[in-house]
Amino acid sequence: PETTTFAAMAETKALLKAKLREKMKKKKKKRPREEVEETEPKETASPSSKTASLEPSALREKEKKEKKGSPEDDPSSSEGASPSSRTVYVEGLPYESSEEKVLSLFGRFGEAVVRMPRYQDSGRSRGYAHVEYESVEAAQKALTLDKATMGGRYLRVSRAKAPTRDAKVAQLTTKAAPGGCRTVFVGNLPYDANVDVVRNAFAKFGSIDDVRLPLWHQAQRAKGIAYVQFKRHVDAARAVKEQRGLQVRGRPLLVDYDLSQGPKASFRTTSGQPWAKTRAGKRTRRADRARAADA
Repeated sequence: PETTTFAAMAETKALLKAKLREKMKKKKKKRPREEVEETEPKETASPSSKTASLEPSALREKEKKEKKGSPEDDPSSSEGASPSSRTVYVEGLPYESSEEKVLSLFGRFGEAVVRMPRYQDSGRSRGYAHVEYESVEAAQKALTLDKATMGGRYLRVSRAKAPTRDAKVAQLTTKAAPGGCRTVFVGNLPYDANVDVVRNAFAKFGSIDDVRLPLWHQAQRAKGIAYVQFKRHVDAARAVKEQRGLQVRGRPLLVDYDLSQGPKASFRTTSGQPWAKTRAGKRTRRADRARAADA
């Protein structure tokens, strides 16, 4: 019986070895193809092929620059550079900071102008400012002040974004004029602009009936906006359509049609007189009554 058992085991072992041999043969047949695939060098782009692929785009860029041929196309060129490329945006300023303090920190890189908005009621800084340099190189150097401290606060300095005013002006100049509208809304006025300054800026468009400058009641300071009422609606339309280049003390203005029903009953002029009792207010009320009677 023991001899029979050993013979069976030997036979089983021989069968397993035969199966293993067959598997090894199959693997050997497949291996050459796999080895060829693995050992084949992958096609890599040579430097010459890369430059060849980049050459058309580089040529196109070069052609564009040659066609334009203006210094504004080169951002590193100071001559003819846009104001935004020469300006840095600074935020995180202490609220008690002044233009002089900001200029003392950023003026080391070159001549600069600081524009710092302030709260109308308190006159304190809003915590951010724009510093415009005379050259792009100076603005680039000013970026190194990012994360510097001022008055115990960390500053964040970045490139200023291009203003979207041009797109807004283009939209307003193509806007259809409402029928009979004689009043325009004026934005981005200097805070120290008075009625005479605004009147002189818009006198070229036609005869002006009235100019209103809203004030902050507590501080009695101008809000930086105005309402200009012309005697004819065609003059108001001219002011909106021909507003490109219109400035007051170096600030570009935004002009739009005023579709409101005039000022509130509580509105007063800069002298304190209720607007409804002024000549322009009385004329407006008479015109409103006449329109209501016709309707």
